[in-house]
Amino acid sequence: MFYPRRQVNLPPRYTPTRQNVRQFDTDYVVPVVHPSHTTNVMRHNWKYFHNYPHTESTVHQTTCQEFHCPPTCGCRR
Repeated sequence: MFYPRRQVNLPPRYTPTRQNVRQFDTDYVVPVVHPSHTTNVMRHNWKYFHNYPHTESTVHQTTCQEFHCPPTCGCRR
């Protein structure tokens, strides 16, 4: 024979809490400026080239010697 079973109520059991994550994104636009500059340098170079010209000349000299010999001693050269 079957007797009705008696129900026994136990205290509740808790499982770990299930975590649900909802993510909301907000986009921020940040302008980033990268400036650039070019400087053109115009250099004016003065170049001095020094030279020292030198001239040369030739002089032809002629000398003349005259000897007057007295008649008594004669002339020696």
